Amino acid sequence: MKNDIERLLTTDTAKYSDQQCMWLLEHIGDLNGDIRDRIVYGSFCHGFLDNNFSTEQMKMIANYVTENELLFLNIDENNNSHIFTRTFTALLGSLLLHKDKQNPFLTSLQRQKWLEWAIKYLTVEKDWRGFINEHGWAHSIAHGSDLLAEAVSHPSFSADQLKRSLLTVKSILNRQTGPFENDEEERLAMIILSHSNNSKRNFKDTLDFLEQLNTSLWTQYQDTEGSRTSYYQISSWKRILMTLYFNSLKYKTTVKPMIDQYFKNMGYLTDEVR
Repeated sequence: MKNDIERLLTTDTAKYSDQQCMWLLEHIGDLNGDIRDRIVYGSFCHGFLDNNFSTEQMKMIANYVTENELLFLNIDENNNSHIFTRTFTALLGSLLLHKDKQNPFLTSLQRQKWLEWAIKYLTVEKDWRGFINEHGWAHSIAHGSDLLAEAVSHPSFSADQLKRSLLTVKSILNRQTGPFENDEEERLAMIILSHSNNSKRNFKDTLDFLEQLNTSLWTQYQDTEGSRTSYYQISSWKRILMTLYFNSLKYKTTVKPMIDQYFKNMGYLTDEVR
């Protein structure tokens, strides 16, 4: 089965059998990184993005991951191998929402579940490991951010959900106790950038959120006298702001003073060289 599916990856007009689709689902969290990343996730991308899955197969895949709630599989256990099932289900959820945005195929209940789950997952996932020796990428914050960014751009994402999605970014930073090591900040920034793609968003509210979170993080940094935890948080925030600055003209005016504030407060920038 594995070899047959691997060959389909090189075929532009590949046709997957239902049995092959089920094999992909059963191996979504395979501990072999090559199978999980390249073959399974690669096949899901091939099937959804290149239109190689039939509508019935897409519905079957959506039914399976939704009914079994793989996104939250054993999420209360610490540092278990099911992290790979959860994070790669998050990537699959991104594909489901992306395809549904183009050509709706999810049921109304499934759609609303995934839009809500996209917010919930990042708030309840405790295993923040990035690369795990022997097994490869888990990358929970990055994959969860990909899922939420896709949800934010979905036309069915409500105005209330838009507000809560921003609070999810704040929640991650508030829970952070150590440095991110695998570019998680850039992926978190994509959640904010995706707000531009939703017609329900109030851009002023987004800018207000950025300013309020910036003030909150600096207040905490000062109140804790630059503790390591608050330093990691403010450092990650700086990288999020820089990602916004370099990826969208809309944010430049608002985030540039915040970026300058970081470099000035940390002693890298003086009034003389500004």
